[in-house]
Amino acid sequence: MDFSFKYDGRAAAEHHVDMRQLGESLIGLDRIANTGLIALSDYRFPKQRERFPLNIVAEKPQAGSLEIVATLQSVGPVVMPLVHDMFRDRAKAILWDWTSWVFLMAGGRESDAAGHFNKLAELTKEIHQGRFESEQANRDFMLEVLDKVLPATKKAVSPVGYTADELIIPQPDNPSVLTRIDHPTADVIRSGGQLEIGDMATFVVRVDALTRHNRTVRLELEGDEGRYITGFVSDPLFDEVENMYLSALANRGWIAVTAKPGLARDQSVRRLYISDARSE
Repeated sequence: MDFSFKYDGRAAAEHHVDMRQLGESLIGLDRIANTGLIALSDYRFPKQRERFPLNIVAEKPQAGSLEIVATLQSVGPVVMPLVHDMFRDRAKAILWDWTSWVFLMAGGRESDAAGHFNKLAELTKEIHQGRFESEQANRDFMLEVLDKVLPATKKAVSPVGYTADELIIPQPDNPSVLTRIDHPTADVIRSGGQLEIGDMATFVVRVDALTRHNRTVRLELEGDEGRYITGFVSDPLFDEVENMYLSALANRGWIAVTAKPGLARDQSVRRLYISDARSE
């Protein structure tokens, strides 16, 4: 039984991810998976250092991408309870919905997470009929488990925004269906709820500084001159020798960028995730 996840973009596109960030990410992913399997199968929180009787073993990265394929293996000759046996057979589908729900909730994307939660709730209701008190009680339990793995989500997204643009989790039985954890979502996860992502919009900005290797710009917003924020640029034109961002820096002129804003709790813009730019 295989379950995979992929780091895409930036250095990951050339099959490179910072070793420290990759290590943290793998530890975080393992914690999220193990906690979810125990919580969903036994309807309780894991004990300290407890492992679900199913190993998650990373295989070598696949050619052509930095993709980690994890093989789910039964642990030795242990006789597992019936519920665990069911989870062994359905583990990869359960893990996809569980990890997708955890990352999307931690990243502030509750509407995207809803479908995954509904599948997990139906599963819980099916196998824990005698202990299933109510829909609300089940949701409260799931949210408590989510709270316990939030530190692990921060580890899991370590490469995103640095040596990778996104973490991708394909649905095991239909790899064209993807859960994407992009740079804005990863920053929300790292912020612990202090940041939220607004809708894509146009912003008029002035470039004060530019760093090519990590694709960032230091910006002023029109109407809020003197306060500087960071822009993270995914626009492919940023890599050109001559581009709009360099011209704006040299001329100290204003340009219009299409971006998603990163908002503080007071709704002030703290950062921009820029997809393109044009002359103002």
